[in-house]
Amino acid sequence: MKSSYVVRARRFANDLYPFVKDCKTVDEYALAVEKYNSVKHRAVKVFSGATRVVFVTSDYALKVDYGKKVDIFGGCENECRAYAKVYRDGFAYLFARISPVMVNERVFYIMPRVERIGAKYNGWDEAWEKVNNEESDYLDSNFCDLHYENYGWKNGKPIIVDYAFFIGNGENWRKHFSHMWS
Repeated sequence: MKSSYVVRARRFANDLYPFVKDCKTVDEYALAVEKYNSVKHRAVKVFSGATRVVFVTSDYALKVDYGKKVDIFGGCENECRAYAKVYRDGFAYLFARISPVMVNERVFYIMPRVERIGAKYNGWDEAWEKVNNEESDYLDSNFCDLHYENYGWKNGKPIIVDYAFFIGNGENWRKHFSHMWS
């Protein structure tokens, strides 16, 4: 019987932990994963954004928060809260599910790997063509920072993989950040 990606991701997190346990910067994570790949003969890729580092394997991704911008732009815990809300609201099918797993004193967040938007698709435009008006209104009211790099594809449908900047209400976001565009 083939184990689920969550079980494999938990095993991977335990295996990776000794390499990344003391990392604080993106460069440190990248070097640690390079060492991990050479020692374990793996091909794990590292990606990063403003608040998280993502370790991507062939069928799942592990995320960890880093840095001080988590308070501003949200982190993995925000994604967990957002996923619970979109699940209750009936829109979970638009989002990659996130699941926390504790490894020693570090929390890793597991997501299924999705195909990134790229040349195979017409990128952002094609993703938005597949989102109906109700879905679009819901996303606009509850999230910001939804752009082509935060989407992927699964089974031919767009799926959001980075949704930590969960605002819950578009007006709150506009009030909080309006000074940036004044």
